[in-house]
Amino acid sequence: ISGDRERVKENRNTPGRPESEPSSVRRRPQAEGRRRTLGHSMSQQVANGALAGKHVLVTRAEGRGGALTEGLEALGARVTEVPLIVHRPPTDADAALTALAEAGTYDYALFTSARAVGASLKLLGDTSPRGGGPPVLAVGPATARTARLAGLSVRLVPAEFVAEGLLRALDGMDLAGKRVIFPRAEVAREELPDELRRRGATVDVAAVYRTEPSPEAPAKLRQALAQGVDLVALASASAARSLASAANGSPVPAVACIGPVAASAARDLGLEVGVVAGEHTAEGLVEAIDRYLGARE
Repeated sequence: ISGDRERVKENRNTPGRPESEPSSVRRRPQAEGRRRTLGHSMSQQVANGALAGKHVLVTRAEGRGGALTEGLEALGARVTEVPLIVHRPPTDADAALTALAEAGTYDYALFTSARAVGASLKLLGDTSPRGGGPPVLAVGPATARTARLAGLSVRLVPAEFVAEGLLRALDGMDLAGKRVIFPRAEVAREELPDELRRRGATVDVAAVYRTEPSPEAPAKLRQALAQGVDLVALASASAARSLASAANGSPVPAVACIGPVAASAARDLGLEVGVVAGEHTAEGLVEAIDRYLGARE
């Protein structure tokens, strides 16, 4: 088996070529020229993109902007990532682990973020929930994708990627007597578990991580804002709270919010909400920022 793996590795390094082909012919000058031409063309497209000359601040940890940063940069925007919040293990990790270990005895597992899925798996480590993982109710495609990659079965993804959308999607489902485990952050809205309980379900919340302001946020935010920022992208309500805290009363540009929850938190904090994504995903937020900044030309 190990020999087969080595041969696969060699073939991956030289796709479409026989193993015996000399390495000296694997890179031809013509191919290098085409790559340079393609790279120049792509650079020109970015420089002439719809967001060329715009500076967007992404409130995620450096290198963790993912699809949001990539999407904005593909449109020509200059992106600065500022970590406003850090994620920590839950205060009571033992209680969370005990609940997760019993997840297989529940009818459903509810996840409202990919981070909650990842944090749950990290706490479980090599252990598995007794009875296997229950069907997952996932708020949003990114959450569902992370759950599937973890080997979980996703039962439902609502058309609207917010808690209220999930509740509407569950309107036709009889939840009386059903047991739901809800891994989430320590501090979160209670509307979702409260409404599921009102519909007859037993909901056990498991705090699998907590958020706190990054101690480096104020200095990094001041540095970024001093360079002139056209818009700040917020992907969560906790990011909105951390932005207001880090700014500490200093002027902040308009914000673009991934959804209504983040937007509501931003408005409550006195931040100017320029635009809210219609589709509550990173891709939807990129589209909203594109429209908003484009309309201001």
